[in-house]
Amino acid sequence: RLAQDTFNRYKRRHGSHAPEARICAVNLACDYAAVGEFARALDLVLDVKGALSAGLGDDHPNALVAANNLGCYLRAMGRYSDALRVAEDAAAQMQLKLGPEHPMSLSCAINLANCLGDARNLIAAETLQRSTLASLIRVLGEDHPDTLVCQADLAVTLRDAGRIAESEELA
Repeated sequence: RLAQDTFNRYKRRHGSHAPEARICAVNLACDYAAVGEFARALDLVLDVKGALSAGLGDDHPNALVAANNLGCYLRAMGRYSDALRVAEDAAAQMQLKLGPEHPMSLSCAINLANCLGDARNLIAAETLQRSTLASLIRVLGEDHPDTLVCQADLAVTLRDAGRIAESEELA
């Protein structure tokens, strides 16, 4: 409720396309997703992505982050093929724009790997997770939250592939 109120106030005061309103919209989308309202989260992220793309260009890092978030919500809704398509595009564009080891590129790679796992392409998911994990350790360190998330995701992929002992070593 607080996020919705804040978003509405920012829209009234600054307009719906103001950067502050977009930040509030992304925060509100996260809140919706946290309580399982993925359709509402998806609608907000689509609006934010559209506004960012229109104002900054489709390949601007902020628009690509919105696309990455869109992929996450599509995954959560079980729309795996749509999520994979969005994640592949966001990851490729982010790498071109910022380089393969930029933290935002690595975040997109984590999401893409999870989409690959959802599509049951476990070999590709594992390969991407291992390379992303190595980059995350190098760039952000072993204890960074993104590194730990990627490591946990790799453990899930290994478990899904029936490689329980390897999975437990990472967990």
